[in-house]
Amino acid sequence: MSNPDLPDATTTDIPLLETVSSDVNEITETHRMLAEVAAAAVEVGYFPVVGDNQCDFLISLPHNCSLDGYITFPDKGRPTAYLGNWNVNEKLRGNGIGRRLMEKFNQQAGMIGIAEISTSAVSPEGLRGVSSYFGFENLEILGIDAEKFKGMSLQRLLALMESGSERGYALKIKIR
Repeated sequence: MSNPDLPDATTTDIPLLETVSSDVNEITETHRMLAEVAAAAVEVGYFPVVGDNQCDFLISLPHNCSLDGYITFPDKGRPTAYLGNWNVNEKLRGNGIGRRLMEKFNQQAGMIGIAEISTSAVSPEGLRGVSSYFGFENLEILGIDAEKFKGMSLQRLLALMESGSERGYALKIKIR
């Protein structure tokens, strides 16, 4: 039965129909992946480095969602941590998965008694992620040009990174 308000499909519409079908399949796949990640327990693995007072760690969820780094245990004082790679599958970003990984890290850091966390932000997305979790006011930019960033707003720093005039930063995170 034909609707007079809608024209009948023709062979020229086939590429459009294939695109719509592909988009629907992509959405369905993303929803399936999100459901699997939501149902999964966050896994934590520790890997001692022989001969060092250091331990690598990996916090992970399915579909290439992970946070890794290392913890250093000094002879005196409290341990410190370095956050290395913070990965969330591109299809799953914006759904709180990075925050979930970070919350698990924070829980583990509290149990271990970590005094200081450091990391680097090599992209605007990385800086946004770290600052949204810890609060921009708790980040300290380290490095040779650290003085020029004192008092700079997050928005200004992001604008410099997005323009390409600044590449990336070593950051120290204050633990309250």
